[in-house]
Amino acid sequence: MRKNISSIRTKQMLSDVLAELLSKKSIDKITIQDITDKCNINRQTFYYHFHDIYELTEWMFYQKATSIIGCEIDIDNWNEALLNAAHYIKDNKSVVVGIINSVGYSSIIHFIMEYVRPYIKNLILKESAGKNIEERYTDFLSNYCTIAFSSLLIDWVVTDYDEKMNPEELLDLVKLSSDGYLDHALNNYYNFQKIK
Repeated sequence: MRKNISSIRTKQMLSDVLAELLSKKSIDKITIQDITDKCNINRQTFYYHFHDIYELTEWMFYQKATSIIGCEIDIDNWNEALLNAAHYIKDNKSVVVGIINSVGYSSIIHFIMEYVRPYIKNLILKESAGKNIEERYTDFLSNYCTIAFSSLLIDWVVTDYDEKMNPEELLDLVKLSSDGYLDHALNNYYNFQKIK
């Protein structure tokens, strides 16, 4: 147990230093030596925990996504999760933009699909309970919603639109545009299946 706590603390320290460095330069300009020097540890300690900087970045985002989103998203709290994500992205803009510019938009979308999509799919499964919706449609709808929301958030910060619209205003527009969407989409699919 003590070894596990120590490992998590070391990973968090590496993550914190990487975030600090990313606020000053892009990920492709950061070396493992930069990170280990600031942490006062040797390179071997870094490699004990992570294969490379990109694996550390993925771990950092996963930890942050888990803390922002929480364990359960449902129809009543999804907007709170989205608002928390928007605040995190705005507050850590230099880190987020640095990573996007370094690893590319597709890598960020891959990360979001891998780590955020399950939360959205869980929400869709809750909403579709008892409606006899095929899994291929819940998978499609999960992808659709995940890509739409994540692309919107990334575009909002990368294009500096976050300077013109705060997270609460963004959320108001998302709610206005998506209110009743899941229920409508699931009912449309259910009705389509009945007439096939």
